[in-house]
Amino acid sequence: MMLVLKNLGRHRWRSLLTVMSVAVALFLFCMLRSVITTLDDSAEIGSETRLVTRSAISLVFPLPQAYKARIEALEEVRSVSWGNWFGGVYIDERNFFAQFAVDPESYLDLYPEMMIPEDQLEAFLGERTAALVGPQLMKRFGWEVGQNVTLRGTIYPGEWTFTVRAVYAVDDPSFGEETFFFHYDYLYEQTGGQVSPGWFVLEIHESSAAAAMCEAIDDLFRNSAQSTKTQTERAFQAGFVQMYGNIGLLLGAIGTAVLFAILLVCANTMMMSARERTREVAILKTLGFPDLRIFGVVMTESVVIAGLGGVLGIAVSLGAGAILSDALSSMLPGFEVKGATAAAAALLALGLGLSSGLIPAIQAARSPIVRALGQVEKSWRSPSSTACAAFASVRGPPPPQPSAWRWWWWSSWPCWPSPAVSAPRLPLPAPTTTPSSSAKAPTPSSPAGLLEKGWASCGACPGWRATPPTNPW
Repeated sequence: MMLVLKNLGRHRWRSLLTVMSVAVALFLFCMLRSVITTLDDSAEIGSETRLVTRSAISLVFPLPQAYKARIEALEEVRSVSWGNWFGGVYIDERNFFAQFAVDPESYLDLYPEMMIPEDQLEAFLGERTAALVGPQLMKRFGWEVGQNVTLRGTIYPGEWTFTVRAVYAVDDPSFGEETFFFHYDYLYEQTGGQVSPGWFVLEIHESSAAAAMCEAIDDLFRNSAQSTKTQTERAFQAGFVQMYGNIGLLLGAIGTAVLFAILLVCANTMMMSARERTREVAILKTLGFPDLRIFGVVMTESVVIAGLGGVLGIAVSLGAGAILSDALSSMLPGFEVKGATAAAAALLALGLGLSSGLIPAIQAARSPIVRALGQVEKSWRSPSSTACAAFASVRGPPPPQPSAWRWWWWSSWPCWPSPAVSAPRLPLPAPTTTPSSSAKAPTPSSPAGLLEKGWASCGACPGWRATPPTNPW
């Protein structure tokens, strides 16, 4: 493990950026997946024994109040209530929340999951302008029990003042904790009777009779002025979710594209890291490290990078989910990053690490020692590297007792080839007794000839100088 940490710390910024890339990808996965699971949970909210009857044309068309008595007369119906959408604005249009005018006694009898303290329930039922409010709505606007709240009507114009008398609680946040209920009679009186129920909600004795009851109610009003469409409450809720379209496919496609892009980033990082350490891998094999251990080291590095990014991304998404739960409670009630989503993200991080490190690990494990030791680093080489290698052979080893000028000549040689370049040493010519006056020009194959011939092509070599130094040999 120490070897893995050393390798990861070699390029700290590259490792850190790769970890951050994985973290961002898995954060997006968790958030997008949480939106899908929240919408699915919202579609599952509702009882199969509760039915909703609305206009067959659209929900915005009201139904006659007389329909209540005819529905209630059916044998399988236990109780009936009704409601209407109010559509008021509190201070600013951005402060959206659902507001329903309902018949309080019959409506609350159909929804036992709404838990209300007894004293608050009595206060709400006994006052015509009283309001029943969800806890998240109270927290959002800082309301208190007994406070007056004024809504500006849009469908029903005017200023409507209500008094918060009760706060309900629910076990399942997907039910909705930002809803505002008030008395239907108050709306009916203030509009001069110019209002009708928007829908009826009823409870039947057996859920197995739901399909037959839906058909029976619709047949009852088929030839009426307002025909109806009756469905279970769960199907009614699912219809609202379907208004978003196939959002699950869209969000899933976005998440898949992000994960695939990050997979390529991780694979590229591991390939670069493995290539940079080719000679080190060969040395480890020379020292006796088996191929399986080399394979494990490279795979462990990849898994560690993906794992750190996964842990970071999941942790941030859990925190963000808790923060956004209140902010999205009106649009996505019950929004949270579930444990199943976090577990799926952890498995994706593991799979990301394994898949991105597999090919580099196999290459490192199968790499022959001789070929790895003789590999040439090509990152700096230019077309003149051959001339640089020849100059290196002419230069020879440093003088054993160098004078200042000889040491300068050796150390300031214009071509400094990489240690990975292995060029044959050219033999120095034997000293001759030819007088200097009759000295011949150097041949192209001699070291001096190579010096003169190759100097012009060595401009790309490290340490290049415009004027060649004099060969002291």
